[in-house]
Amino acid sequence: MKKILAILGLIGLIATASSAAMVIGVEGGFPFMEIAMNDTQTADLGVNYTNTNANNNTITLWGRMNNAIATVGEVKTSWGIELDLATGKTGGADQTVITLQGLVGAEYKVSKQVGIYGNIALLSLTSTNTGGAATTSYNAVAGSATAYSGIKVYL
Repeated sequence: MKKILAILGLIGLIATASSAAMVIGVEGGFPFMEIAMNDTQTADLGVNYTNTNANNNTITLWGRMNNAIATVGEVKTSWGIELDLATGKTGGADQTVITLQGLVGAEYKVSKQVGIYGNIALLSLTSTNTGGAATTSYNAVAGSATAYSGIKVYL
């Protein structure tokens, strides 16, 4: 966890030089940072490492672009695209999972520096390669839509 926070801190220092608005947060146990690209777009970058035992470990990197839709009262709505890359070992076999998702979301600012939010993956395309055997799956809202929630701290 210390390495992950150090990496995010380094990325944050680099991003601070190019962007005045930066946010850090946690989504489902994944630390991430958000960089404002302009008034209506943000980019999120996250990383996580899990190790349940010698035969099961995964590092996951993800990036997301968010685009504002509208603000309704105190709730800011958005849509975005997310790309996840997870690689590691499952049951001793090498595994790589790549997922592309289309999201809609909403955020409510609890205070000036803290916001809570949720995203729903309306569409997703996943490619999995485990020990040389590849599969591809597609899900739409009628399938198994995934919901994410998290908290943001505005710096």
